[in-house]
Amino acid sequence: MEVIAPVSVRRQLIVELVRRLNATGSWSGATHIQKCVFFLRHMFDVDVGYDFVIYYYGPFSFDLDKDLVLLRFRGWLTVDREPGYGVHYRPGPKAPQPTDEMIEAVSPSIDRVAELFGKKGVKELELMATTYY
Repeated sequence: MEVIAPVSVRRQLIVELVRRLNATGSWSGATHIQKCVFFLRHMFDVDVGYDFVIYYYGPFSFDLDKDLVLLRFRGWLTVDREPGYGVHYRPGPKAPQPTDEMIEAVSPSIDRVAELFGKKGVKELELMATTYY
């Protein structure tokens, strides 16, 4: 399993994942991010440093949820709100560019996850991730 354990790197990875989800036309909401990070870890063996438990709608990481709040606070991520659909994440004005060699090493896995799961609906993602769990 490739390791992306340092906190600063895993936060960069989240921003990069959001960039690539946006590029595929994904909604890029919290569920998409949670499930895509879950698949990065368990399907593509990228240790992003988040542990997942089964929660209401499938695998969920409380630490990842906290990091999403922190990344918004730092300006690395911004959100758009659409009534009835929740929030849509985008890289923020202070988002770092992916320069870390660890991010580059797992770049193909990030691309593949974005391609495979980015355009899936939330219910389908929840079912797929729960089944895989």
